[in-house]
Amino acid sequence: MKILSINDLQQIGGASKASKRIADALGDLGNQIITVSSDGINGKNHKTLFLGRKFEILTSLLPKFVPNIVLQKIRNSELEKQFCSILKSEKPDIINVHNLHCASWPLSLVRVALDFAPVVWTLHDCYSFSGRFCPSHTPPPEKLFLNEINNFWNKLKRNPNAQLLAATAPSNWINLQCKKSNWDNRLVQTIKNPVPDTFNMYKNRTSCKKVLGLKEGVTTILFISGNLGARHKGNWIIEEIVTAASEKNIQFLLIGNNSLQAFNSKKVVNLNFIQDEITLKIAYNAADLLIHPAPIDNLPNTVAESMSCGTPVLAFKTGGLPEMVISGKSGWLTSDISSDAIIKDFFQIIESADLKELRSSTVKLASNFFDQNKIANEYSNLFRKLTSKSCKKSN
Repeated sequence: MKILSINDLQQIGGASKASKRIADALGDLGNQIITVSSDGINGKNHKTLFLGRKFEILTSLLPKFVPNIVLQKIRNSELEKQFCSILKSEKPDIINVHNLHCASWPLSLVRVALDFAPVVWTLHDCYSFSGRFCPSHTPPPEKLFLNEINNFWNKLKRNPNAQLLAATAPSNWINLQCKKSNWDNRLVQTIKNPVPDTFNMYKNRTSCKKVLGLKEGVTTILFISGNLGARHKGNWIIEEIVTAASEKNIQFLLIGNNSLQAFNSKKVVNLNFIQDEITLKIAYNAADLLIHPAPIDNLPNTVAESMSCGTPVLAFKTGGLPEMVISGKSGWLTSDISSDAIIKDFFQIIESADLKELRSSTVKLASNFFDQNKIANEYSNLFRKLTSKSCKKSN
């Protein structure tokens, strides 16, 4: 099967990592993969085509006083033309759409795609129907974006190919959000994001601590975020935990861009932002516990990767996290979404739990939840279902 995967960014963010892993896993099954992005690099089983670069040249030639709304219309039209040209050339059997909003790509690209092949839209958040990560997020989306969303769904109702649009949701939580929205009675199937089997538990975890300059015999707590200072990721809680643990025999390992004052503590080893998966695996294996403090999240890669390396997780009981973290088996969930509550649970865990005992059960759950071959087959079955429907429609 020839599969075209489109994601606005291939090198930044959790959705880009998930989309690439899905494409790689599908390629491992023998499918032909083409990815479309604004910044991508070729994967192990596929080539990447670029979308949007011609527009940058075009805008540089336009007068600076041209209103943004006019530029947006010109840009959207150009992107649609470019995407249409790619689809005519590549002739995919199915199109897997991921994020569009991070690069401000128009939702109309989905309608363009439906003119060529069935579409499966993998929903990493709620932007396609609410204009934000989740409906409760503040501030509300800009009116221009909301108008685009409403316009997209209204036009889709009149599209004769609309029945060939389905969605996958990495968690049941996001699936439920879909069914409360414009997706209502459309096919939305929960399929988790995969973790490559190269993420695994190392036997010699002490050597991992040495490599990263961590002290032996000291409980190591890991935090990972693209931006450790981002409030919507709950990362103010990290600062509070580091401060509260100043007198404890605990050290912290941080990965991500940051500007928080507490991270200057002597108890903190800061690796900054890294994309190297070998270093990431070493970090997961060096840690005794990952804390994921986001007040709401879908199916975070960091939690899945940590579990795959046998490192249990402490997180809030929110979003898709209860579908990943099983209390007492792969970590712990804090019900009250507050810094006081998670800090209290953190110290109880450090003082009474045997973190080493959870490693084998954590790995076992992860291998069942995030197995790349299993997930690729679930996608393949869905793709065949839609392409079969497309063939019947054309006949």
